[in-house]
This record gives sequence, structure tokens and C-alpha cells, in this order.
Amino acid sequence: MSELNASEGQFELNSQSGKELCRKTARPQLGFDPHSYSLLVVTALMVGLDALVTSACGSGKTGILALLVICMVRFGLDRSLLPSKYHDIIVRNPVILVACPTDALEVDLAAKLKGYDIKTMVINSDELEKDRSLWEQAIETPNVILLAPEQLEGNGFAKLLNHPKFTERVYALVVDEAHLASSWSRFFPTLRKGAMYDDIIKQFDLTMGNFLHLRRSNLRREIRVTTTILTSSLTNALNFPDLRWVIGLPGITIIFTRERSLTLRLALYLRRIAPPELLHTIRKCDSTNDRDYNEETLHLIRTGDQSHGLILVSTTILTVGVDIPNVVRVFCLEPLEFDEEIQQEGRLLRSKNPGGTAEAYVYVSEGTMKKAYEMVEADKAGKKPEPPITHSSRQKPVLSLSMAYRLMATCHSVEVNRQYDNPEVDERCTCEKCSQDDEESLSCLCSGCKPGECERDRIIAAKAQVVAGLAAPSDEPVVTVQKKKKKVNAKPLKLSDQGLGTVLRSRLIALRISLFDEHRNATHGFWTPDEFVHEEVITLIIDNFYSLDSQEELAQLLQPYALYPGHSNDIWNALRSLIPFLLELRLKTVKSAQEKKNLAKIQRRIDYIDQREGVKAIRKRELPTNDLPPEVKAKRWRMNGRTFLLRLGQGPANADADSSLDKPEDIDAEVGLDSDSDSATEMDPDSDIDESDKDTEGNISA
Repeated sequence: MSELNASEGQFELNSQSGKELCRKTARPQLGFDPHSYSLLVVTALMVGLDALVTSACGSGKTGILALLVICMVRFGLDRSLLPSKYHDIIVRNPVILVACPTDALEVDLAAKLKGYDIKTMVINSDELEKDRSLWEQAIETPNVILLAPEQLEGNGFAKLLNHPKFTERVYALVVDEAHLASSWSRFFPTLRKGAMYDDIIKQFDLTMGNFLHLRRSNLRREIRVTTTILTSSLTNALNFPDLRWVIGLPGITIIFTRERSLTLRLALYLRRIAPPELLHTIRKCDSTNDRDYNEETLHLIRTGDQSHGLILVSTTILTVGVDIPNVVRVFCLEPLEFDEEIQQEGRLLRSKNPGGTAEAYVYVSEGTMKKAYEMVEADKAGKKPEPPITHSSRQKPVLSLSMAYRLMATCHSVEVNRQYDNPEVDERCTCEKCSQDDEESLSCLCSGCKPGECERDRIIAAKAQVVAGLAAPSDEPVVTVQKKKKKVNAKPLKLSDQGLGTVLRSRLIALRISLFDEHRNATHGFWTPDEFVHEEVITLIIDNFYSLDSQEELAQLLQPYALYPGHSNDIWNALRSLIPFLLELRLKTVKSAQEKKNLAKIQRRIDYIDQREGVKAIRKRELPTNDLPPEVKAKRWRMNGRTFLLRLGQGPANADADSSLDKPEDIDAEVGLDSDSDSATEMDPDSDIDESDKDTEGNISA
């Protein structure tokens, strides 16, 4: 300190000499040379100024906190490091309070600070449940306390602030992700000038001229941003063909959704189509996960082999402040706020794929693009946006004007700089790392400015055709997914059959639980009971129950909802066992004597079929009579306007039961059919169903 003492009168902590002192003090413990703008903020805080820092994700904001803590602890241990005029700002064993908006951010930030050998404590509901003595330990032990927002209003924190030993240690309050402070439950990442900026100034009682605002550009030029129009809807969908290609890609991929239900459905879809050896690499990240599942995911992130990829399907829980290493691509599905997209793209940090860039994909629907076009045109014309029409007390999130302008912008980078008022050029950092790095390329990598492929013109043309309602350009093939039309019933289940519908629904719900229990071990915690027999599946089966004639028809009807091989087979077996029960129930409810007679006839046939193993009811055209072996007894009958063939399993009793039916011609003669005919002229000989009870389409009236 001799050199410093000689010029003590000229030394200023927030001057270049003060920054150099902090650099030398903290560098050994940090393990790297701190950024020059980090030193600017820390020295301003030490002389009593407040600070507001806005910068790109991954630009070193956590490093500012670590630098401040290390310097203050070192100065508290050795006051001689500073001139005497600064001794009154020194706090022995200081503590800095940090408010974090999410538990995930607290855990992530704590791990980083502990990596710098900083005594750190996390206090939230989960940690307090494990250890109720945390408030007592916080009085003298940690130098950083990470708190959830709700803890700031609790009795435990109030008692801590009133403790004299703790009060004299408190040095600063840091609010991470400060843009969330005005409404912790809403989602407003990345601070822009305007109403949000003014609200932050008001919330923290900052006075213009008495605080330092460090504003650095939040533009990440190393990220290639691609905007893509979805070919299929995300709403209530169970299949997502637009995202099929992500399976098996190396590195970590994060797919951001806005709803937990979509997160679950998308994760299930990817697991359904992934090879068995990659099932463990598809993880769901939301607030419903248990601790063991989250720890398994973190283990895969830190130590897992990522040569075949790791896919994290996440809600906004991973959007704010969580730094995951080796993230090479992110997907933003239908973001409604430009802030939301920027924050999600920030999860890429500085990770790069083998091609040299990180990748961000923004997927929006054609409807969203058209809405964006209408909003931008209305705003340019000076029209105020109409409030959304809603019939519920909870207003549905809508597309913001900022996102509308972003979707209509030709260049992503230009729009980022315009909306966030980014400086044209950031002041050059003089730390060792930044001094050695090459100047950042000024070329934009977004899908509107991709060099060498005329991508800019193609995107403009694509957007123009979308908003005009025209087809996509011919050089960009679009996969169209046609929705399966619901089968029209020959005899639908009517409202008068409420009893049957109720029984059928209850049995299918019971099957849902049964299948869930049977496949619980194979689901790895992903499938819920509702997914095994989805509500849409129940509706389809009830609507088409009387027209389902085979397992193949049911498999075709339920193909979009199949979770595993044999799924529709399990449902078919359950339905087959229900048919006699439902007929018996209906016999008890019908009033017409003739109808009871008809139903009893059908019941006898079904009972006869069920007595034989391998019995199958098929349509005549699916298996011509001539293909039947002579030892198999066959019979046709007509029901619901269709001709059916009963094929009874081979057996000694059947082989000799009726030798007159060995030839196909004899079969046709018995049921009144010509050999080439496709329809029956009457029921089989033992039929006693009155023709008067048939409707105009030949269906048996019920």
C-alpha cells in the first residue's frame, strides 16, 4: 500500500486506479480477468451509487455480482487495501441479498457463486422444508443470500432484518431479472425503453442522475435465427411433424412452449417416435416434475453423452436466468412477446455447433402471421388495437405489437436494435479475453439476411403470400397434414341411448387406469392415465361404436392417438367384451317386442361366436367365399345394412356338423345369395326379424 498511500489524496475508487485495484484484488479468486464494464458497475456501487444493468444474456451479469462480493469481503478483511477515506464504506463480513424470480435461477446462481468460493445460501420454500434453521444460519454465515420473492414478505425475513448482527452486515440488495419486479407472476424478459423502463425506475425509487445505467447491446450476432411457418396446428394436437427432425441431433436442444399441456403432449410425441435407445434423452421440464426426475435431468445435462442429443421440452421455467452448457439450438413455439423470444434465444449462451453458429428457430402459424400483418398495418394507419373478445374471467394471452413488428420485419437484427434502442457500437472491453477476440462480424445470420442464397427475397415473398392468403412459393415445399375426417355412422349412438353411452364411457375410463398401471414402468414418468384413453378417443369410439366391425377399423380410427404398438388392440379387446353387456342392457330398456326379438337374435349369434376360439366377423368382400377351406363352416347374415360372413374356427364338431355346407354354392343357396352377389336377399333361415322393423336404408330399427 506504500504507492497508494503516497497518492492517497488523489485516489478515487470509481476512477481507473480504483478499477485496477478491484481487478487485482478479485482476479485470483475469480480465475479470470473481469470485464471492464463489470469494474465500472462495481466501483460505482462502492461509492454509493445505485446501478441498473441491461445487457445480452450470457454477457457476464453474474460476474458483476461475484466481483462485488469478492472485493467487499477482501476489503473487509484487510482495510489497508483502501485509503482511510473509504474505510466507512467497508463492512466486515458483508452480506448481499439477491432476489431471484424462480427457484431454478436460485439453484443455478448458487452453483456459480460457490464455484468462485463465495459462501452462498439459498432460502426458498423447498430449502426451508428441509432445514428450518436457515434463518438462524443466515445471521452470520453467508456472504450471499438468494431469496425467492415471496420470502421478502415472510416473518422469517422480517425477523432476520431486525437482528442487530445481521443488520450491520447488510451491504446491498440485488434484484436479478429486475424487469419482473413489477409483476412477478407475468413474463416480461429483457428491458426495453418505454413504459417498462419507467416502471422499473419507479419501483426501485431510482433518481435520475444518481444511478448508473449500463446499457449494452442485447443483439447476439452469432445466433442464426430462422423464422418458420408451422404446417400443423399446436392446439390440442398429439402429433407434431414439424419437430420430428430434432430427434438424434447432437448437443442440447431446448423446445420452449407456453403451456404445460403442450409441453406434455410434445414430449410424449417425441418419445413415441424416438428409437428405444434415445428415450431417456427426451426430458420434460415444468413445475410438475418431482425432485428425483429433475436431478436425473441435471445429471444428463452435466455428465451425459450428448453425441445423439438431449432434448428439453420446457415451459418458461428455463427461460429466465438458467445457464445450461452446450445448448446448440432452441425452438420458440408461437412466442407472443418479442421479449419472450429474445430471452429464450439467450439460453444458447455462447455455445456453438460444429458449423460455427448457434441456432434459434421461431415457429408460428399462418394465422399468427396474418394477425401480425393486420396489427402492423393498423398501427401504421394510427388505429388503436381492439381489445380481445373473451367469455371468461381469465384473459387469454394475445400477440403483442412488438412481436407483430418482429414477424413482419425483413431483418431480425435490425428489428432488435430498433426496438431495444441498442447502441450502434458497444464500448470495447479491455479485459484479456475480449482484447484477444476478433472484432465481431457485422453480417446478420437471420433467415431474412442469410448470405448467398437469396434468402432475404424468399422470406419477403413467403410472408407476402401468407398475408395475402396465397400458396407458398414453389421452391419451398410445404408439407400439408390433412386432418382425418370422423367416420359417419351407419347407425350413430343417439341421445336416447344415454345409458349405453354412460356405460361405455365408464368402462373406457376404467380401461384407461388399467392400461396406465400395466405400462407404468415403461413410461419413465411421461404418460398420464388420460393419455392412454384420451377424451377424444372416448368420443370417437362412442360416436362410431355401432359401425366398428373389426380391429383394423378401430386401429385406423385411432391411429393419431396410438401411444405404443398394440394400443388399439388393447382397446379393441376391451370393446369386444362390452358388446354382449351393452346388448343385454339395451334389451332391458327397449319397449318394442319385435325390437327385443331382434336384439335377442343378435345376442344369440354373438354368444355362438364367442364360444369358439379364433372367431372373426368380416365383410364378404374382404374374404370371398371361394377362399374358405371346405372344412370351415361359414354363414352370412345381414345387420345394419351390411352383409357379414361368420367364419367359425376349425374343429371336429364343426367339420361334420353340416356336410351340405361344404361347397360355397350351398352356402349361397342357404342364405339366398347368388355366387357373385354382394348383398343378401334375406336373413339366414333361422332369422325371425320382421322386415317391417327395418328403416329405409335396410338398418334394423333400434
